[in-house]
Amino acid sequence: MTEYQQIKAFKIAKHYGLQKQKFQALQEFNELAAVLLRRKDQIHNKAEHRDHLIDEIADCYVMLKQLETLYNLDTHDISDRITAKLNRQLERIAQEE
Repeated sequence: MTEYQQIKAFKIAKHYGLQKQKFQALQEFNELAAVLLRRKDQIHNKAEHRDHLIDEIADCYVMLKQLETLYNLDTHDISDRITAKLNRQLERIAQEE
């Protein structure tokens, strides 16, 4: 997310507040889950499905950034945690091989 996009997400988060945005985030995450769970035989237009998937992923990114802001979380702490989780999973994969 660009700095300009982050500023916009911050304004939206501050306007609506934590309570509303928590529920909005849950709604967006559920919408993404619904798109991911759609079976191949339910997909008539692959391009439309791809666009819908991109829309829902973008919505989730926006909501995650807003939650980060509303909970006053440090981006570097989150980045460090992501790195740790990725490394841990790669170690698990190496053990499987």
